[in-house]
Amino acid sequence: MAQDMSPARPDAEGFGFSLFVWGAFAVALVVGGLLLAARAADDYMTVSGFLFALFGVFWASRIVTRLLP
Repeated sequence: MAQDMSPARPDAEGFGFSLFVWGAFAVALVVGGLLLAARAADDYMTVSGFLFALFGVFWASRIVTRLLP
């Protein structure tokens, strides 16, 4: 029987951006998407702005769940 010796969540300290930077990017997506939706000239741009904002909310929820134990 093979034993799994790898850790459940690998330590990524020192690699990539911090979660704070990713969180700021998610907030920028939400705010930018809402601004795009508010200033849109047609319905397609409004929907596109709301999709950007929704993606930012999804990304922020992933970051929050990553921070929780």
